Amino acid sequence: GLFAGHPGKITGEFTPAYSLMDDEDVSDLVSAYPKIKAIIILRNPIERAWSTILYHDKRRMISIADMTREEIKEYLSKSQILERSDYLSIINRWSSRLAKDQLLIVYYDEISNNPAKLYAKIAKFLDLDPGRSMSSSFAKKVNASKPETLPGWLAEHLKAQYISALKQMALQLGDYPAAWYEEYK
Repeated sequence: GLFAGHPGKITGEFTPAYSLMDDEDVSDLVSAYPKIKAIIILRNPIERAWSTILYHDKRRMISIADMTREEIKEYLSKSQILERSDYLSIINRWSSRLAKDQLLIVYYDEISNNPAKLYAKIAKFLDLDPGRSMSSSFAKKVNASKPETLPGWLAEHLKAQYISALKQMALQLGDYPAAWYEEYK
């Protein structure tokens, strides 16, 4: 199996692609691993879209410099990008198949705001010793893009694209999504 060979140890796998699994695939995964625990990390969808295009540019999948504003807007409106920020559907898909103690929702903002508190929250969820100190590599940035300011014209486009979802997330989840909505409403 996927996690065979590690008896007595917690093993795992992570990728944002799991958020795109359909209902049947999530059901199959949960059936195969009934004690599975899932952690969903939500990021402000506007920041996520901007980060995605910067990452794709960095990886030379696209060239922002060679794209018009309309091409950038069209790129960020592709279903494979939009679906990764359809957080309420993602949460529903997983929460309808897992017990409450098998699913943890955390926020990307927590990584920078209070990594030690986030670490303790995840450790507790995974039944690990929350007193065990974080590895020094925990603070290391991975796949970091050079800081670039989101252009105003694109911020307005993304706001229009995500404001309805932000409002629904704010109403249903509160916490960070409420702050994201307040920032853009």
